[in-house]
Amino acid sequence: MKTKLTIVYYLVLITCVLEVLWLGYGQKMGMTQLEVISPLTQAGQIWQYLVITYMLVSVPGALWGFKQWMKKRVHHLPEGELKEQNYLQAAVLRMVLIGLGAILAIAAFYKLGGYMSMLWCAGICLVAMVFCKPTAAKIAIEMEAEEAA
Repeated sequence: MKTKLTIVYYLVLITCVLEVLWLGYGQKMGMTQLEVISPLTQAGQIWQYLVITYMLVSVPGALWGFKQWMKKRVHHLPEGELKEQNYLQAAVLRMVLIGLGAILAIAAFYKLGGYMSMLWCAGICLVAMVFCKPTAAKIAIEMEAEEAA
């Protein structure tokens, strides 16, 4: 289970790195044609609102939703494969929701011509990803902590 979560975790992070390489360096080298929108236009403001709103909803929502999922679904299950499968689903969903915020913010950064606020949003999402990093000790604590609650 830990290896599956680790693969998903690093896939999300590698996707962010590849997006930066593709959009950033590809644009500088002329390989990627990206229409830049001014952050002051209505379209630019819509991009900003979408990214910031998604980030503000997804980061706390994914972390809180994971805890609630664990309380309602995993807490009542006996030890075994079904409990691990439910934990795996919740953990993957948490990582994907938070990682998607980082991916969206990086895309908006380049789409808005280097608007720094979008990098801050990506940074916040990537810091939240640190709280999702799967380790054997963390998995054991999360599965046991909910049983004690």
